[in-house]
Amino acid sequence: MLHAARAQGDLGFPALFGPYTLLSRLSFGGTAELFLAIQRSPSGFEKLVVVKRVLPTRSAESSFVAMFTREARLAAMLLHPNIVQTFDAGEVDGQYFLAMEYVHGEDLRAILKATAAEPGPGMPLEHALAIALSVCAGLTYVHEKCDLKGEPLGIIHRDICTSNIVVSFGGDVKVVDFGIAKSDAEKGEKTLVATRKGKIGYMAPEQVVGDELDRRTDVFALGVVLFELTTGRRPFDGRSDVETLTLVRDSACPRPSEIVPSYPPALERIVMRALQKRKDDRYPSARAMQGDLERFARDRRVSLSSADLGSWVQAKFKDRIDATRNDVMAAQQRRWAEGAVESGAPVSQSLAPSSTATTGASIAVPASWRARAAWGGAAAGLMLVTGTVLYMGRGIQREMAARTELLRQYHEEQAFRAAPADPPEPTGALEVTSRPPGASVWINGILQPDVTPTTVNKLALDHELHVKLARDGFEPYRTSTRVTDESPFKEIDVDLKAVPATVVLHPDPVQGAGVWIDGKPWRGDHWVIDGLAPGVEHWVTVAAPGYVARMSSVTLSPGETKTYSVKLVRTSGARAPGTL
Repeated sequence: MLHAARAQGDLGFPALFGPYTLLSRLSFGGTAELFLAIQRSPSGFEKLVVVKRVLPTRSAESSFVAMFTREARLAAMLLHPNIVQTFDAGEVDGQYFLAMEYVHGEDLRAILKATAAEPGPGMPLEHALAIALSVCAGLTYVHEKCDLKGEPLGIIHRDICTSNIVVSFGGDVKVVDFGIAKSDAEKGEKTLVATRKGKIGYMAPEQVVGDELDRRTDVFALGVVLFELTTGRRPFDGRSDVETLTLVRDSACPRPSEIVPSYPPALERIVMRALQKRKDDRYPSARAMQGDLERFARDRRVSLSSADLGSWVQAKFKDRIDATRNDVMAAQQRRWAEGAVESGAPVSQSLAPSSTATTGASIAVPASWRARAAWGGAAAGLMLVTGTVLYMGRGIQREMAARTELLRQYHEEQAFRAAPADPPEPTGALEVTSRPPGASVWINGILQPDVTPTTVNKLALDHELHVKLARDGFEPYRTSTRVTDESPFKEIDVDLKAVPATVVLHPDPVQGAGVWIDGKPWRGDHWVIDGLAPGVEHWVTVAAPGYVARMSSVTLSPGETKTYSVKLVRTSGARAPGTL
């Protein structure tokens, strides 16, 4: 998330801004800019935050300042695990700002881009459902939020899209950016509509034509997001902005199963209900949509895990995680090296050990250790000057002991770095293959970067390895194994079991009708033919006394459900058997 700041070159970081130290710029827009920052309290408490600062050119506009203040007021009311939290708002030297929770992760837009080259549509179903359910929970909280008197605030986000949903590397899902949110409490106040390029495809039809908005507007946008997560494509994606707006206005989008033939019918019904053109035909609330999604996950036996989601995202962005950590450390070291300490204590280029304090001898100490000395010395009234030490106030012996301990730690660290590295511990490897190939592999809950067939190296010896294989349309496979000194290389070879397919029949007439599958009478639920082997040709026959039997060939994909209406013809007008 810090790469954009690096690309812009040196912007003079780190820099003080009120109670915050700005480390780097995350993004820059036409109205405001976002910074990664450290918040420090007088007691030494510190944490990473995001500072949203209004550009100086907009701070002079009273209407914009009023809108920004309204955003701060709305955001400050919200406290929910799936909503990014606002900690502070104010003004520093004429510049208005918000301080918000820093979510160490990636937005859905970046995640979908990272998965675009992978086999299969969209992202794994369990992760798409986990994200959608979290957004539903956050929107339910926002939509039902009341003031202190118990009056509904009527907040609508109005800009739900993949770039405003962030997944942390720990698996938490957060809705961000309430910059254009609307509340019923703001009577008569003009608000903005998200028409930025790349976001119009997430708008609801009523936003396009300028009709009244309500919570069902956010439900529509979430339906767009869920469609994209599960198919890998946006439902409204015209060749131009005008064409996209026309598609949205008419709610003209394909069904998910037209893109992914094996798309679960129950999930398709949920998505398409959320994407209805008329608000009255959609889910009445995010809570109602959440209920249907939870039932689908339960019926489908989809395992939802925030830990698995976090591990999956981590595997996609490991290089970026390391780069972010390095950026933060480098920014802090620059700040320390420049002596930007709130107490104003100067930072020495050398520190005299207690045994040579009267001689002026000195030992060079790196910036990170000089910073520790500066912080400690400032707090106790100790000033460090190159080559000499000037003591001020009481407690000289205590300060001498503290400096001696600091030097001891420094020399210990240097000796540790100079010591020869221990030889690497022996490791093993696991070769995983499956039929069909292309299954995702988890080891101890961590998604591996490659699908089957693959070899996972550098596995610790004599540790239990919990292995899971998963592929859309097939039942998950789980097993446990371990690699040892005697057997450092293991193989797992799996025949994945396809999820059975289902045929649902609606015969006419129903009275007296019967069903035969592959020539055998069906004994299960009368009109729901489940447990069919996928990828195999089945013959389905429907017959009733006095009517011509109808027989047809059916071949289904794993997990697929197909529905047929069967109109039987009386024998008096007998014709050749038709098809289902």
